[in-house]
Amino acid sequence: MVDIFIAYAQQDRERIGPIVRTLEQQSWSVWRYEGRPDPDLPQVQLFERETLDALAAARCIVVVWSCYSYRSDWIYRIDEYRKRKSKRPRLFSVLLDEDAKEFISLKYRVFGGF
Repeated sequence: MVDIFIAYAQQDRERIGPIVRTLEQQSWSVWRYEGRPDPDLPQVQLFERETLDALAAARCIVVVWSCYSYRSDWIYRIDEYRKRKSKRPRLFSVLLDEDAKEFISLKYRVFGGF
């Protein structure tokens, strides 16, 4: 079981490094998608399988919001999965870009949050 699942846009991979290191320094196990190749599966299927397995096992979820991630369908799919399947309601958000803040605020008001 992993302690923390981090959902982020691939374009932010370098930017989340300090977040991951800080969490790991606190002795928490952190899962993030690393793009591991599997010759038997197309990359999209591998991403989906690994992501959903890790999400189901995580104790909490950290969603990293940026100008890239708020446009990502996967970020919203992860959140919907958490709402439907997870018995652990722990969800934390990290805001990397002010540009994402306005959109996220609008989504909370219009669609009832994440």
